[in-house]
Amino acid sequence: MSAQFPQLATAWYDESLARRHIRDAAHARRVAPDALLGAVLARTAASIPPNVMLDLPLRSGLNFFTALIGESGDGKSKANRVACELLPDVCENDELPIGSGEGLIDVYMELVDEITDGSSKPRRVKRQRHDRAYFYFDEGEILLRHKKRQDTTIEQNLRTAWVGGPIGTTNADSEKRRRLEANSYRLALTMGLQPMYAGQLLVDHEGGTPQRFLYVSAVDAYMPETRLTWRGTLDLPTGYPLLISVDPQIIRLIDENTVRHNRGTKRRDQLDTHADLMTVKMAALIAHLDGVHHVSLDYWNSANLVYDNSRQLRQTLQQRAKIEKRAHLDERLTDKTYADEVTEAARQKRDLHRIIAVMGRAVIKRGPLPEPMLLSALGRDRHKIPDDELIEAAVREGLIVKVNDKPIEYGPPRAYDK
Repeated sequence: MSAQFPQLATAWYDESLARRHIRDAAHARRVAPDALLGAVLARTAASIPPNVMLDLPLRSGLNFFTALIGESGDGKSKANRVACELLPDVCENDELPIGSGEGLIDVYMELVDEITDGSSKPRRVKRQRHDRAYFYFDEGEILLRHKKRQDTTIEQNLRTAWVGGPIGTTNADSEKRRRLEANSYRLALTMGLQPMYAGQLLVDHEGGTPQRFLYVSAVDAYMPETRLTWRGTLDLPTGYPLLISVDPQIIRLIDENTVRHNRGTKRRDQLDTHADLMTVKMAALIAHLDGVHHVSLDYWNSANLVYDNSRQLRQTLQQRAKIEKRAHLDERLTDKTYADEVTEAARQKRDLHRIIAVMGRAVIKRGPLPEPMLLSALGRDRHKIPDDELIEAAVREGLIVKVNDKPIEYGPPRAYDK
């Protein structure tokens, strides 16, 4: 049975026509509304030109990342497909996989002939020719595999891209040189992620990648028994202001949070370091679904509910990861204990064979010996194993035989046979 994760309240979707459309589309296609919402927010971001910015003191773009959390078969990739059906053709570069940090940039680039450095002969160079792209990781553990590679730039580029910073590489070969200037591109991605891998990603959060994702459940605990009717695609506004205004109270609240964090008067979870920017981005995207290009307090509060749900899901994943890690450590300790016991048993067996071999050589060299003299021939080794066990093992292995009862003496088997 798949794990049940925190979900947005049904009432949240009833607050606007667009949100109800998303929930009903999810129920029509049998996917989780939260997962569909997360993918729709990313696709909405991909539909907006990169020159559209949030009017904050430090202006910000709307690049957006979503992680759909669920086991294999829970409908992560299906939720993404439904989002693509609900919002088709949001950009020219749509539903692309991610292979590497360099490949991430190449999506926006094309090779062109260009005359440079006063030369009369054109050279092939890479130049940006596209400004929007929507990516989908079918299974997000690829991100964890990239983390283990020392030469990968994908995480660094994703972190920079989330805030709209410049990304690129320098190379002596002009055909391999690539660079995207700040806020010249829109990058949105949806990633399907199993809980186990999500936990690993969240535990290793020092780099700052997990903080940039919205986490939503791919499982719907409230899925209705009756499938709803598909109502068609969701229409997005076509006009965009260059600046999306933000209510002054929200800007003041974000500023106060920043000051309190820097002064140390407000403690913040490391995974909440981008909470305010994430929330205002979501508020702008949710407002855009309604045809509104202003982040009001109402949209801010709605986005906060989405972020709080994401935080609760994230904390659930972290707790599960800690439990699984502890169980793994216990298993490793158990395995090590068993291995140590096997090693010790093997060592004792080797010692026994070595010691009784000394007894066998002693009676061959010196003839039948009384038990005390036979044991004294062992020197320090005699005290490693009880006397009766040594005698019994030597007899059992045919190295010595009892040749006399009074006094008890042991001799070599062949001499006794004769």
